[in-house]
Amino acid sequence: MIRVSMMPLTDSYKSILLDADWGYQKYYGWKSLIERSGLRLFKKNVGPVRRYLVLSQLNLDQLAIELTKLHISSPLSIITVKDFSNQHQGCYTELLLDGLHVPQADDADRLLNKYTFVVNLNQESDRLWANMHSDNKRVCRKAIASGMVVESVSSPPNELLALFFERYRTMANERSLASLNEKIINQMFDDGRLRMHYARNANNICTIALVYSVALKSIFLYGVSGDHKNDGSAQLLHWKIIEHLKRAGQHWYDLGGVPEISDSNGIYRFKRSLGGEGFDLGPEYYYCPGILLVAKRAYKKLRSML
Repeated sequence: MIRVSMMPLTDSYKSILLDADWGYQKYYGWKSLIERSGLRLFKKNVGPVRRYLVLSQLNLDQLAIELTKLHISSPLSIITVKDFSNQHQGCYTELLLDGLHVPQADDADRLLNKYTFVVNLNQESDRLWANMHSDNKRVCRKAIASGMVVESVSSPPNELLALFFERYRTMANERSLASLNEKIINQMFDDGRLRMHYARNANNICTIALVYSVALKSIFLYGVSGDHKNDGSAQLLHWKIIEHLKRAGQHWYDLGGVPEISDSNGIYRFKRSLGGEGFDLGPEYYYCPGILLVAKRAYKKLRSML
């Protein structure tokens, strides 16, 4: 049975987002201001606006004390606080920061994920296979019987990378997703942090996945499919990624964000079926001054009209 926990990550696994090598400052323009046990503070300037990101593993009382010391609130500051500690999504509705009541973030304002699924690669391969949903195993066998294979490269050829970017742009347009920063993706490959895995049937590239690794942890970043989305390639691809990461000595495979714990959500159903353990990543709190909030909403409305 696949277990979905409403508790934060256990001591055996800490979110890869908390690792120093995850890459906020290296790839996404965040500058590290504080790095100490249980608390990380990042800053990112966007013109005159200052964005702050607080990552906490402290208990609520400790977090409240630390927030009063930061002095990061101002008329031009946007603040996100991600609490990875002992609180689940619905436990607290707001934090107090410099006298400000900072509410939980709406989905539209969230910076990080609510939930995730994580595969414990320390288990035997037979157990990992047994943990997968029976339908997944069936379609994996069917895909293999059709001649489908999975390959993995650390430096994908230009034509394969171009295909990934093309398919992602198409998917982003169809689903109103944010565009991909291709320069950052290329830099991750150059740094040896990113690896491409893809399923193909003869010369047809079916599904492509990008996986980012830090120390003994890896996380699924992006995935795109071809025209035949029900060919079993996605299931087979993730199973082969699990096998590859286990052989490479990785301990954990984070399957990436899950927007909600609900059988009505396709992302949730798919990632649950891969046999990982579900985790609540803790609440996120968001503060945006009124004048910036008006500008932000106007910008979003303008983008939706273009």
